[in-house]
Amino acid sequence: MDVRGHNIEDGVYLVDKYLDDVYLGNYPFVRIIHGKGTGVLQKGIWSYLKNILI
Repeated sequence: MDVRGHNIEDGVYLVDKYLDDVYLGNYPFVRIIHGKGTGVLQKGIWSYLKNILI
């Protein structure tokens, strides 16, 4: 999943949908590309992932 160029809200929505699809497809691993830039999207995606995995 490539979320580069999206804002945090859109990026989290896309990642959430992607993870649902991955779960239903029974894939063994995922890859999320968030880019580098200012790091805002990276922090937002990681924060979201930490909250759903706990």
